[in-house]
Amino acid sequence: MKPTFRVVILTSAKKCKQPSCPVTGLSVGPRTCVQAGTLPKPTLWAEPGPVVPLGSPVTLWCQGTLGTQEFALYKDGNLQAGRYLCYCVSPTGLSEPSDALELVVVGSYLTPSLSALPSPVVTPGETVTLHCASGQGFDRMGPVTPIHRGTFRCHGYYSDRPQVWSPPSKPLQLLVPGLNVGHRTLV
Repeated sequence: MKPTFRVVILTSAKKCKQPSCPVTGLSVGPRTCVQAGTLPKPTLWAEPGPVVPLGSPVTLWCQGTLGTQEFALYKDGNLQAGRYLCYCVSPTGLSEPSDALELVVVGSYLTPSLSALPSPVVTPGETVTLHCASGQGFDRMGPVTPIHRGTFRCHGYYSDRPQVWSPPSKPLQLLVPGLNVGHRTLV
């Protein structure tokens, strides 16, 4: 028989606001207040991963100690992308929060373009500026060594929504004589 779990979704609006609740507690049901820290912290992860294309499914997993049958999933803000925390809930209290999971959604904005100035072919010791054209985006690299060579892409995002990205730019090949090609992503 497959075990059954209950998940309580907590948002910033659902943090404990009842007069009988301690400031550091969370409300997990009507009139039930629990103090954080009475159980070991669970592990939270995303499948297929924490960076997800817009419209693609993602599963958040919260794994607690043996016997945990109720979990609370907390999220900052109201967008699906963002910072998630998981708690194990028991009659004796609430666990420490899991390590934060930053869920990033890619593909929400226009695709930026990436260029290298003065050129994508750079000799060791030169400085190159990578320009991601989606508003303002300059990432200066210098002095360049052969270890910097590789394929680069960039994403754009708004500072007030850092977990919602544009699709990646087309790849830019940065050539510096000396080593094998690697892959890099600029955000």
